[in-house]
Amino acid sequence: QQQYDEVALPLVFSANSAHFAYLAKKGKPWLAAVDGVESKEYEQVGGPISFDAEGKRVAYSAKANDQWFIVADGQEGDRYNIAAGPILSSDGTRLAFAAKNAGRCFLVIAGQRQGDYDDLSASSLTFSPDGKHLCCMAKRDKSWFIIADGVEGKAYDALSYPLYSPDSSRLAYYGTRDGKVMVVVDGVEGAP
Repeated sequence: QQQYDEVALPLVFSANSAHFAYLAKKGKPWLAAVDGVESKEYEQVGGPISFDAEGKRVAYSAKANDQWFIVADGQEGDRYNIAAGPILSSDGTRLAFAAKNAGRCFLVIAGQRQGDYDDLSASSLTFSPDGKHLCCMAKRDKSWFIIADGVEGKAYDALSYPLYSPDSSRLAYYGTRDGKVMVVVDGVEGAP
């Protein structure tokens, strides 16, 4: 029976319900537990934990020696000042996360660094249901915009989280500019 001093939310099931994971604290160190098997201990761990659709792959962020990195399938990745929001595509072939070094934010997608931003919303990272498309919210200067498949959208004062359609063909969100809220579907302002 495993007992902890703290368990971080959210608790996570894989999409096929076959696997279960959570982040927990034992004394000072933190760990990830997947199907009851505990990882090594870290200074901190960050979630949410991400599974691919079949639960064969799992990823989360961790901190050791004041550096953050992504742990994917038990393997520790490159070190950053911040590494957060790991997400796996449904087929498990791509891992994406937000990172920060030297005051600049960027995406890491399948091991490749992309973009240069003032801020990124790691929690907005979203793969389309088919795993072929990726989007998130980013900020440069005072404006927020959606990055979809590497293409930056229009600038807004604020944004909602992006949402892919179930068939992965469409992307929607809303943006606020000059006090007005606009629904954006497939990059076009105004409801369809």
